[in-house]
Amino acid sequence: MAERDEIPWIRHVVTTVLPGPDGVPVDAAQREHLIERVYTSVHTRRPPDGGAFAANRVEFARLVHGARNRLADLTFPSSGLKHVREAGTDVVIRCPEGVELRVPASMVEPEYLGYVTLRISAVSSPPEARWIHWRRPGGHAMSWDARIYVNARADAAIEVWTEIVRALESDAVDFTTKVGGSTEMLSRADCIVVYVAAAELPRVLPMLKRIPSSQLDEPVAGFSHAVAHGIGAALVPGDLGPVLGSVGYHWARALVAAWTEGTLDTALAELTRSWYEAGRRSNGAALR
Repeated sequence: MAERDEIPWIRHVVTTVLPGPDGVPVDAAQREHLIERVYTSVHTRRPPDGGAFAANRVEFARLVHGARNRLADLTFPSSGLKHVREAGTDVVIRCPEGVELRVPASMVEPEYLGYVTLRISAVSSPPEARWIHWRRPGGHAMSWDARIYVNARADAAIEVWTEIVRALESDAVDFTTKVGGSTEMLSRADCIVVYVAAAELPRVLPMLKRIPSSQLDEPVAGFSHAVAHGIGAALVPGDLGPVLGSVGYHWARALVAAWTEGTLDTALAELTRSWYEAGRRSNGAALR
């Protein structure tokens, strides 16, 4: 779908998903429900009544294991840990906070006077078990003012994601990224999200455009500018707040607010301008 056709489509989705105006004020709970429906329909390209993207802990554990295996050679040092004792093929170490950990001896390197360095993976598996994260130490989150969304095929998503991680790490890009942790999460148009500085888009996007088209799907995440088959880019709006906040939810909130205020066309015009600016920055233009 060409972007010139996206705005009428989004207007249609919003006015279909949201109830007709009846003069009754929308309370906070209703507003959040409507925001979720718009976000799901437009940004993730899923049916609005499909329910929440629930965790599947069995699938999550399998996908995390696969990601860690694929990235097993990419580790980062965590120093200043105290060697406590040997435990078979493992080692017990103590963190500065006093917490003791039992880890494979292969993950530990000696430092000095009983201290060791632990080699850790940046693959992170939060308890909520919905997204698998790559969280390398030393990232500069305050500079990540752009998002790249990759609509990978569910059966190829972990392979695509780990290759993205390798490509960006090998080129010393400052970034973080996440991938869906279940079949349901991988059905989203934004099943892979990369957080980078907007100034890095001209360097990063060519790397992602090398992903085989057979591993990608259409369409792109609804609130992003389409830059290639299955790949969209978006800029963080200035009023979003936290740099890791959701661009998709920002626009869903903005559209619901505009709908309640009768200014939907104004909000859609702002969305169009954001796509134009994302396209400019993707091609290397300076911030206006």
